[in-house]
Amino acid sequence: MRNTRIFLLILLFTGTWLTAQVKIGDNPQNINPASVLELESTDKVLVITRVTTAQMNAIVPIQGALCYNTEVQAVHYYDGTQWVNIGNGGTGSGAILTADPIVNMPQSTIVITPTADGSNLEIAPESITSEQIRDGGINGTKIQDGSINTNQLVDNAITREKILDNQVGLNELANDEIDLSDFNNATGFLRAADIISGDGGNVITAGGDGGVFYDDSMLMTDIQNNTDAINNLGTPSLNEVLTENNNALDVKIVGLGAPTDPADAATKAYVDAQVAGGGSDDQNIGPVTFDDTTNELSIGIEGGNAGTVDLSALAGGAGSTEVVDGTTLTGAGTVGDPFKIEPSATVGQYLRTTAAGVVWDDVMGGTGTTEVIDDVTLEGLGSAADPFRVKPGAANQILRTSADGLSVAWVDLPTGGAVISDATLTGDGSSAATALGLADDAVTTVKILDANVTTAKIAPAPALDPVEDQMLITTDAGVVEWAPLASHTGTAKSIFYAGPDGRPTTADDNANANDDGGFYWDPEGRSLGANFNFGALFVGLQGEVQSNTAKVQIADNFPSGIGYALQVQNYSSAPTGILFSTATNNPTNYGKGALIYDNSVGGARGDFHFL
Repeated sequence: MRNTRIFLLILLFTGTWLTAQVKIGDNPQNINPASVLELESTDKVLVITRVTTAQMNAIVPIQGALCYNTEVQAVHYYDGTQWVNIGNGGTGSGAILTADPIVNMPQSTIVITPTADGSNLEIAPESITSEQIRDGGINGTKIQDGSINTNQLVDNAITREKILDNQVGLNELANDEIDLSDFNNATGFLRAADIISGDGGNVITAGGDGGVFYDDSMLMTDIQNNTDAINNLGTPSLNEVLTENNNALDVKIVGLGAPTDPADAATKAYVDAQVAGGGSDDQNIGPVTFDDTTNELSIGIEGGNAGTVDLSALAGGAGSTEVVDGTTLTGAGTVGDPFKIEPSATVGQYLRTTAAGVVWDDVMGGTGTTEVIDDVTLEGLGSAADPFRVKPGAANQILRTSADGLSVAWVDLPTGGAVISDATLTGDGSSAATALGLADDAVTTVKILDANVTTAKIAPAPALDPVEDQMLITTDAGVVEWAPLASHTGTAKSIFYAGPDGRPTTADDNANANDDGGFYWDPEGRSLGANFNFGALFVGLQGEVQSNTAKVQIADNFPSGIGYALQVQNYSSAPTGILFSTATNNPTNYGKGALIYDNSVGGARGDFHFL
């Protein structure tokens, strides 16, 4: 024993020049010469400081410090300026990934989705513009079938310069996505000028939907004006009927030549016949009257029979003569036969302007599909006159999907008799009086989806008088009810810990008087002056005088035997001890000495060593 004490004294005085190394875990006697701290275990791990993001950011340590962020669930290290997530790497090739645009402002082209296996990278919808596509960089072999649609492309993003020649065919184009407004063709291609002539007086224009529109309003207006002029002529005078050598004042007609109009010729023939039938050349024409309702002219003959001439064929006024080609336009321009566009003999053709004029021609290009319906649940031809629609079933039937999910059929509506498997529903659903409903106390914990009871779903407690915060508690009887918010109270500076019932308690809050005042923290302990306190932990002091020199003071009042205030124990047979260290000029604290108990003999017997 004497030798051991001498050895301890020698180590005590020479330990200043020793370099301390610490081995924790298995085989403490074996430590690598290059190690300052070495851990070895097959069933235990190193747990570093666990903090939240706010707590981590509040710590400004030296470079190289480590901590585990419990919110991000990743280890971080301090690079001297900021905390860096080791899981996402630092700067450079392993940097933290973000979707914030830098080069492609302002549109983000990448979407980052965290998954259980890491971060998933995808191209953002509508993010690829012409700036991201190299001229001539898109061809048929580069595009996966069906991979790009209008949702992936920004408007006007792909121009002719971005597409290689002959790389886009019918299979790459969606017919429903392309119309005439998408084309900007040069001479030699079908252009708007090929459909609609720019000549003056053309009544064929482009409609609101881009199709050819024939406006016949001007023609119909001219026809109506002509009709109104005819109706406004009134009763024609004799001067309008007999214009050559008219001698109406003497009531006779002389020297009337052969008229070219058939009606005028008929009138002359009639007059000539009457004159030749009797009387002399100097017979006078009697009274001449005109019936404007029948357009008949009555001529009296001196010494003879009066005659009547039907002049309805001459009714009308001045007008113009219209000529149509008889191919694209037909009709006489009258009310009974108005001008109209003559339909093509071939169904589906359209009017097209060519160098020779306007002709009917076949519709160019385009492909389509033929839709087939079952005529059981759907009917119709898919046209404007006969659109697709759900085919009605029998009365009180419903559409139901089969058990295999492969077909839909009309079935009779279930009528009453619903079976209630538990006490969560009331009624049988057969009538309004017995409608299905939620039974009292039917909603239990197992029926509520996790995280779906939010603060908005909890009814506030009735206000207390005086006003006081409240909380939900479960009583000893197992009833959940509102109660005033309980705050922890105890002896000043006492440390709370969980009591036998799990509730916060202190060393004073029990029936044992021997531990009163026995566990507390004094933030003003170990004081070196005003506003320069280091704080201290006190165990078992029981009102005795606090030490101002120790960070932790453990006191005991054991009545007999040895009062062990502190026990340091290693459950294995390996050595156990206490490490001593002090601050140095280096940025890290080093262990400078250790009091070790080595169980070298067996049976918990051994020797003390100072390292």
